[in-house]
Amino acid sequence: MNVMKKTLLIFSSLVLAVSGFVSCDQDENETYNETAVLSAVTTAGDEPVKALMGNSKTVSVRAEATTVAGEPLTISFRVDESLVETYNNEHGTSYKVAPANSYKLESTSVIMPRYGKSSSSADLTFTAMEDMPMDEVFLLPVVVDKVSGYDNYIIGSPAYIFLCHMAPVKGLGTEQFPYLISEPADLVNMHDQVKHGVKVWFRMTDDVDMSDIGDWTPVNYADPFDYEVDFDGDGHTISNFSCSFRSYPSFFGVLYGSVHDVTFLNPYVNGSSAAGIIGGYIGTKTLAAHVYNVRVVGARLFETGTYGVGGIGGRLGGPACLIENCYVNGHIESTHKDGAAGLIGGENETATVTIKNCFTEGSVKAKLTAGGILGEFWRPDAGIYNCASTASIEGVWAVGGIVGRATGWSSNFKATVHNKVVNCIAWNEYVKATNTDGLPGHYSSGAIVGFSSIYNTHTDGYRKHDFNFQEYPGLDAYNLLVDQPNSDQDNPLTVGTSNGASGMYCYPYHGKAAGKDETLSAVAKKLGWDENIWDLSGEKPVLK
Repeated sequence: MNVMKKTLLIFSSLVLAVSGFVSCDQDENETYNETAVLSAVTTAGDEPVKALMGNSKTVSVRAEATTVAGEPLTISFRVDESLVETYNNEHGTSYKVAPANSYKLESTSVIMPRYGKSSSSADLTFTAMEDMPMDEVFLLPVVVDKVSGYDNYIIGSPAYIFLCHMAPVKGLGTEQFPYLISEPADLVNMHDQVKHGVKVWFRMTDDVDMSDIGDWTPVNYADPFDYEVDFDGDGHTISNFSCSFRSYPSFFGVLYGSVHDVTFLNPYVNGSSAAGIIGGYIGTKTLAAHVYNVRVVGARLFETGTYGVGGIGGRLGGPACLIENCYVNGHIESTHKDGAAGLIGGENETATVTIKNCFTEGSVKAKLTAGGILGEFWRPDAGIYNCASTASIEGVWAVGGIVGRATGWSSNFKATVHNKVVNCIAWNEYVKATNTDGLPGHYSSGAIVGFSSIYNTHTDGYRKHDFNFQEYPGLDAYNLLVDQPNSDQDNPLTVGTSNGASGMYCYPYHGKAAGKDETLSAVAKKLGWDENIWDLSGEKPVLK
């Protein structure tokens, strides 16, 4: 795809001081010995820094005075390239002189009328930007050359115009001037804009359809995975995203940084290692990640290898991962013996995750563990709060409406790993365990959490009153849907055998059954879900 090169100009206004001008309000008693201050400004506005985009751009410059003169003044401007070195020495920068063919001062003289504080405008036109090297900042100092109409003055500081040729993504990649995304080419060129060990900002300015891009290469897929980003969707939609990349198939590959306020419509991901829409991995062992206000609608995700698959990410890997205010709708499936879930397939042993205020719909199918929100917990103090799922969930064992498995990384299922599932609602179409691989029969499934360490905190979990729970044959006689009290380290889970039989053990968390006439939203209100975040006016919660 050929992309038209773009130019970003940044204009900064600085003060030009001139002494000897008359301060006069036309009073006959007015003295004429005050020093006037003239400022060079642009007609772009009053902001000290103004971004201007385009291959060719005209910038209007005028003089403004703090006092008035008793006579008309003629003020001329010129470009003084010698001041670039002076500026660099004073500010510790290394800006280059703007190429002579990149600009033209269309008019050099302006008029400050009698008793006026603002002059006419002089025009600077910038052209031939495509001939400038990219990713370099150029400097154009504009100074007052002469002042006519009064002969007692000095020329002060110049006005500086900063030119930065960026193509094809618009912007500088900074927090103040992020790279702007308005078309498919802008997304493609993210690969050239990210930098090792440097945080780069992106912001969408329009919806983008990726149908013509083809198979997507993740932005951050190779070791050391240190492309840090802040991706701001600004309420816009990316539609028809498709990725089948071999490693961490997803938009970002490994997410380091934050993604927020964006919708992915009809995305498709199919890969062999840690598959998700936002990232195959959300964070790494040393790099944190934050995902919030993200919607995934009409997703189709398939993973054929290891590490899991989920509507947001395949696996959580970071030391401090936060996922909040997210919604996923779609079909998510793992054909390998690893976790699958509506939000995140699994958690790495080094991750510490918080998931809150999330909702999933659709279907999840796995060859091992499966959950409506998270496939499996591993680390201490990981937590899920105020989340719900209506998705159909199917897996081999350790299948849950919210979490499949929450046992920690120890082989001792009674270990005090202390995962938390708080104020969550399982409203799933069904939760079904198959044990098709003939795995040990003590791995249970549950309405809220399929299989749990007994010392985990499970507080105020609710399931639909007619919850469709299908434990696999052989364990179904021992693991029945029963209301369970809250549990924590001081009040551990009890063995989930409701018929008194011995020789089997399972640690599901079924929570409590909602009232027959209660809606999902009614239960959420009872649990105190934040109505600044959730719209609870309908039968099911909707993120605002």
